[in-house]
Amino acid sequence: MKKPVSKPCPDLLAMNDDELRDFWGRHQPADLKALGDRLLAESLPRFAPRAEEFYPDNLAERRRALPISSSKMAELLGVNLNVLRSWEAKTLRPPASLSLIYAKTPGSQ
Repeated sequence: MKKPVSKPCPDLLAMNDDELRDFWGRHQPADLKALGDRLLAESLPRFAPRAEEFYPDNLAERRRALPISSSKMAELLGVNLNVLRSWEAKTLRPPASLSLIYAKTPGSQ
């Protein structure tokens, strides 16, 4: 299997909601360097939160419907499996990009 060329991952926090949607419409998560670091930063509290539509209640259900395991998704995102599980359980606020990434993952509708 050919490994993708990694591109720098920009500051997801600096993007407004429309820019974030556009970014994930044009990029594949596996092609980006340091995505896990960006997602962790994006999950921290913000002064101006994203629109509520970025935080669906069913992230784990969305991932299972792809179907993709939590360990494979954590690997794809470059994060620890326990962090991913915490995001999906909403014990740690999920990054806004997570719902966009799940929608872009192969197998999604």
